[in-house]
Amino acid sequence: MQLNIKFRVDLGQSERDQLDALLSGGRHATRKIKRAQILVAANDGLSDEAIAATLKVSGSTIYRTKRRFVEANLEGALSEEPRPGVARKLSSKEEALLVATACSKPPPGRARWTLELLADEMVRLEVWFSILQGQSLSGASFTSLKQLEQHIDAYIKAYNDKAEPFVWTKKKVRQRRFKGRRITQL
Repeated sequence: MQLNIKFRVDLGQSERDQLDALLSGGRHATRKIKRAQILVAANDGLSDEAIAATLKVSGSTIYRTKRRFVEANLEGALSEEPRPGVARKLSSKEEALLVATACSKPPPGRARWTLELLADEMVRLEVWFSILQGQSLSGASFTSLKQLEQHIDAYIKAYNDKAEPFVWTKKKVRQRRFKGRRITQL
């Protein structure tokens, strides 16, 4: 990272008003507030060292924020960049479902949710929603939430009336030799 390049922050009046509104109240992410404070301080002429000491942020944070403002725009400077590392395993909808499940009453006979129970429940719910979507909701349109709820309730009743337990089956496993090694073949 080249920290020897200096980026100059020159806020327009509308950008300054946006930042002042953001900093004056409301609930915002801490990182977003810090970035706004960096931009305001840089616009007011404070040095990077003074900004770092005042806001308790690193020089690289100041550099990145100023660079993103100059190269992109105010929104680009305030927003989150994708973080390095492993990609998210759950979408935001799946994460919301997991949190809602973990906050719900645990299964009968259990005092609390365990990771294994949550994983099993997530699989069960995903399969159920997939079946519901494929067999009932696909292509349907509803004019109200009540109409959707009635449709789902009717589907559940019809589904439960004809439901049968699923039986897992396994093929016979045979072993054979391949180049002197045993391999399992289904």
